[in-house]
Amino acid sequence: IDPAVNDNGEKQTRFIVSAIKQMLAENKFHGKNVVSNLPNEDVRITSLRLTKEQEDKIEQTLRKEAAVRFGLEPGRDIVDYIVAGTVVAGDEIKNELIVFAAADKAIRDHIKILEEAKLKPVGIDAVPFALLRNSGRFLRRQEDKEKTVVLIDIGHRYTTVTFSREGEISFVKQIYAGVEKFN
Repeated sequence: IDPAVNDNGEKQTRFIVSAIKQMLAENKFHGKNVVSNLPNEDVRITSLRLTKEQEDKIEQTLRKEAAVRFGLEPGRDIVDYIVAGTVVAGDEIKNELIVFAAADKAIRDHIKILEEAKLKPVGIDAVPFALLRNSGRFLRRQEDKEKTVVLIDIGHRYTTVTFSREGEISFVKQIYAGVEKFN
């Protein structure tokens, strides 16, 4: 995105909508249904370890953590998670969760852009899931599926590193360094 429009919300929206329409016109896309992913800067990702006792109140715990760590509204914004596995911490066995959170406004703004481009959003992903789904297209052999795969997305402001094994995400790290810092 042109740096002159990157930090101007309305100009940026017009630029993105125009670029989408141009891509649709110049390529052989069929239909208007689209699965999109939120930009890295709109999704907050962290890991969290919960004891068995904490798992009984998992939704409440995750929403509280998202509010504290990311400044999100627990009752309004979106918080979801995947179980990455178990870890031993001292004498306790804990579940390691990867938590994904996004502001409701960011999601609504993303949908608005897609709709202004005359597309019909049928799904929205976070970058790690989009990377994983696309990797399945080239990791088809059984021996490939058994290996740990590292997938990297370098976004404008954030880089997301995703580890997967056997088609499941096992680790995600979001790093505040993207192409805007490359010069």
